Amino acid sequence: MMNINSVPFSYYGSYMSIFKHDDKLWLQSLHGKSKGNMDSIEILVTHNGNPVPFKVVENYTLLELISDFGKVKICFNTAQKIVFLQH
Repeated sequence: MMNINSVPFSYYGSYMSIFKHDDKLWLQSLHGKSKGNMDSIEILVTHNGNPVPFKVVENYTLLELISDFGKVKICFNTAQKIVFLQH
């Protein structure tokens, strides 16, 4: 089983990864900084516009972000496309 705490979630050739740092989930560009501090963004799960706590369940092809309000599934469709599905 994959552990996102030590191995980023990525796809060969994508130049993107999702990783966990300080109990937060981040999407990072691996192309390098094109603008100051713009190489990564925090991924949040929200309910009614407010961030809510979530648990990450991971394997090599899918991340599931599970909160009290539902799930968000994240996967790479291609090296250029990340898909977020709300359940």
